[in-house]
Amino acid sequence: MEDDSLQKRGNALEAQFFSEVDRKLIEKLRADIAHKSARDRLKSTTGLADDAVLDELLALGINDESVSALSLFPLVWVAWADGSVDPAEKAAILKAASDNGIDSDSVAAHLLNEWIRRAPAEEVVQAWVDYIGALKAAAGEATFQRVKQTILQRAYEVADAAGGILGLGRVSSKERGVLRRLEQAFE
Repeated sequence: MEDDSLQKRGNALEAQFFSEVDRKLIEKLRADIAHKSARDRLKSTTGLADDAVLDELLALGINDESVSALSLFPLVWVAWADGSVDPAEKAAILKAASDNGIDSDSVAAHLLNEWIRRAPAEEVVQAWVDYIGALKAAAGEATFQRVKQTILQRAYEVADAAGGILGLGRVSSKERGVLRRLEQAFE
């Protein structure tokens, strides 16, 4: 009788163990499916085929709803070059967002505002550089050149927005350094 009781407890523990293993496998499968679905949506939105870049963006919380903010990331990067975002720089970034059709209540606008509020980490810079590399591979030369021209022009406008003293020294050396890195990303 005691063997039967031990057997039942053993079976119950075994069932509980495998139930937990099954639950974890199902959770992982759901997460994998959700990630693949998010990657497919991001791929469709951006036209990029590089899964590593798409995964990098997703890991940073950039998805199909927020990826439009990525086109304005260089403006934020330049604005933070001196350690803070000046009100004129913020206004220039938000104007560019509006000009880009980013609705102020959108996920992209919230991400952009978060970057304005708190300096993005170097991982975001690297993700943007990787994004530009993937975009270069995916887009035609004419399209890529238009994107490059638009981004660089807007970045220079943000750098110029803070002003300097009496219009002198409008673009700081730190901002010039970021602008050089931006230009290098497009090469």
